[in-house]
Amino acid sequence: MKIYIMIFLAIAITGCSTSQNIEVPSKILLDGDTRFIVQRDSKSFGSLVNYTIMDNDKIIGTLGSGGKLIWDRDQSDLVLTAISTFGKDIISSPIQGIKKNHGYRYELFNKEGYFYFVNSAKYKERVSNIVLKNGFDSK
Repeated sequence: MKIYIMIFLAIAITGCSTSQNIEVPSKILLDGDTRFIVQRDSKSFGSLVNYTIMDNDKIIGTLGSGGKLIWDRDQSDLVLTAISTFGKDIISSPIQGIKKNHGYRYELFNKEGYFYFVNSAKYKERVSNIVLKNGFDSK
């Protein structure tokens, strides 16, 4: 019985972490690029499950409860994918019409035990903490 408690605690402690496989971008957004943020709230339901986040076939990182992944990319269409730690849940969302010099925020949202990508539309305008390389302030 103690071994099961130890395993559960080990998963609970390490299973909730977020790690990014690619470099986190600076506040400077290169002209022509687009910034993506995928985040997840820290609610208790499903908090022990991490999700591998992919931009097309590129692994961006692992998203845990309360985590955030940030990356810059070109404006080509993408399929945003999240695969759960256990491979049971796969969420895929095609995203088209991406505009350069803009930021997009998506939340991995839990509703009744199912996870969804939810577009935070209010974030589509230029992100206040991003400055374009050419000096144009995005505020």
